[in-house]
Amino acid sequence: MADPLREKPRVARGVYSRRFTHGVTWYIRYTVGGRIVREKIGREADGITRTQAAAALKARLGDVVRGQFRLPQARRALPVRQLVERYGEYAKVNKRGYSRERYTLGQLAREFGLIPLGELSAFRIEKWKAARRRDVAAGTVNRELTILKAMLAAAVRWKLLDRNPASDVRPLPVSNARLRFLTADELARLLAAARRDVAAPWLVPALELAVRTGLRQGELLRLRWTDLDAGRRLATILQTKNNTPRHVPLNAAAQALLATLPAAGATVLAWAWGEPVSDTTLYCAFQRVCAAAGVADCTWHTLRHTFASHLVMAGVDLRTVQELLGHKTLTMTMRYSHLAPSHIAAAVEKLEVALTPAAEPLEAAAGGDGEAGTPGGAAEVTRFEHAVSGRQTPAKREYLQRRRLKEWRRGESNPRPKVHPRANLRA
Repeated sequence: MADPLREKPRVARGVYSRRFTHGVTWYIRYTVGGRIVREKIGREADGITRTQAAAALKARLGDVVRGQFRLPQARRALPVRQLVERYGEYAKVNKRGYSRERYTLGQLAREFGLIPLGELSAFRIEKWKAARRRDVAAGTVNRELTILKAMLAAAVRWKLLDRNPASDVRPLPVSNARLRFLTADELARLLAAARRDVAAPWLVPALELAVRTGLRQGELLRLRWTDLDAGRRLATILQTKNNTPRHVPLNAAAQALLATLPAAGATVLAWAWGEPVSDTTLYCAFQRVCAAAGVADCTWHTLRHTFASHLVMAGVDLRTVQELLGHKTLTMTMRYSHLAPSHIAAAVEKLEVALTPAAEPLEAAAGGDGEAGTPGGAAEVTRFEHAVSGRQTPAKREYLQRRRLKEWRRGESNPRPKVHPRANLRA
């Protein structure tokens, strides 16, 4: 009889489980080319059962038989936290908005960091999206989801994943088509409050240029003196939102404003000692003067809407406004179309011109020398009425009674009301 103390411990084969503090976790074990592979399937808390683990083992053995087994699947799973670190290094060099994405990457690392990369599923991302929506706006969730999708897409390119699990996760519906623009009175009050603010001497030129050029906040803060032509009649925006440089013409008011500004630094908006104005400083100063002027629901982007809205109301066509704003498609510019009802009304009036040649033969057939039986030879206008048919309804019955009464009052014979045959029987 063999000594039980000298027996080797039993090695789990096929499907087995282990119990941890969080519950039971299922694993599978198989051999590929003489190498033992142990693979984690999932926890019972997530709905994984022994039957599902057995099905996973059967699928793995089928891949081995068909020669489709991939060794990276047998390697130790890479946690999402390490992917976030790698993607952060990549985004720091290759992405212009890394300074804003850095905060979101930290949020994603805290949320998914301990999950193995291969176990990150669309369902798990959907749970995070629903929980995140309870804390922040839908637009914020969509921006964070976009970064997560980009990070997982990079993992697919780097051969860390076979498929992006977030590709099937849809963004939340957002209705953010803001069209808040300042009236002439609101703009005057805002400029007056900015002139009284001695802490930001550059704020008045910033407001004037934003309203007269329609530049985005970042484009305006990055505008350099070298981006202006010799006569300061044209500004060249090299770094735009869609990475397409554009040229913005400057009107006489903007040219006069730029002529009064001192070239203290490389940028047009700068402190007296030459340092450029930061977006945080601009935000604080703008909120301060909005409160002082009593202008509510106003952001810096409202100034861009003000530029476009007043152009459209002045009669400028939408295609020109699109070029001035730098929109790639006309869809974004169409939000201002309701501010220009005159060109829509003019388009409808052109319909009458198009239909006039088709109406002339009818007038000729009616006779233009007074033989048509109408004063001046004008054609009699035919009055169309709905044919009475179909089942009777209370509204229809009331309509018929009113029409019969109207005919009787015109001197015609009063039509007898219809009597149902059964009415006589009941009588």
